[in-house]
Amino acid sequence: MFMVKLGGVIRKARMKKGFTLDDVASRCGYSKALISRIENDNVFPSIESLSKIAGVLDFPLYDIFASIPYEEPVVLRKNERQKFHVSEGEFDLEFLVPNPRNVTMLPVFYSGDPMAHSTARMGEHIGQEWAFVLSGKVEVTVGDRKYVLKEGDSLFFNSAVPHKYVNFGTEFACGVCITIPPSY
Repeated sequence: MFMVKLGGVIRKARMKKGFTLDDVASRCGYSKALISRIENDNVFPSIESLSKIAGVLDFPLYDIFASIPYEEPVVLRKNERQKFHVSEGEFDLEFLVPNPRNVTMLPVFYSGDPMAHSTARMGEHIGQEWAFVLSGKVEVTVGDRKYVLKEGDSLFFNSAVPHKYVNFGTEFACGVCITIPPSY
């Protein structure tokens, strides 16, 4: 599976310059903990953050991406997906990647009959979320706002805001949801 891992590249550039984590953190205006999490591939930095780090390390941003080892793409067949059903009345979920613990984003296929829902109550997690409806009608509540999505509609939102999905229609509904960073 193709997965971007920048941490080792950044650590190598930092060590080549003879900088400590504290050196990089103070020059970038970030915490030592954040730089450490980036180097350990626990956090995927924004382009702005990468640009700052690359500038401090005198390492062109392009070189960071050019240094990423390529991993072979992996095809995941429909019948090979990891499926799970949390409880009665909830959407059936299927991971669209073979190893959901080893990715920087998590795509999930969701499906369910009328009134199926994501959770019994509003959920929240750090990051961003994107939802796409393949068929049916899904109501997504984000905070105190409700969005009714029909086939072909999508919604992008800050997933730190409490949210919930419900099959709002009278027919089966399904779609794809992507969370960055992975959350389920």
